[in-house]
Amino acid sequence: MKTEILVGSERRRRCSADEKARILSEATAPGAKVVDIARRHGVSRSLIYRWRREASRGLSTSAGFSSAILGLLVTWLGSDR
Repeated sequence: MKTEILVGSERRRRCSADEKARILSEATAPGAKVVDIARRHGVSRSLIYRWRREASRGLSTSAGFSSAILGLLVTWLGSDR
């Protein structure tokens, strides 16, 4: 397990649009458990749910993130979860 220690005034880790898309693609895979994926990537599971909700509503501030994940969400929402 990889641990990242942040020092200084910047304590929050910033995820790029590509990283968010990769994490969400793992989270939307059949049989995936969000809690396991969140632990593996060092993010809160609620953050993954937030990214999924924002992407499905088109609310993400990153246009690249929204377009990258839109196809995954359409597939996931149309599948037999």
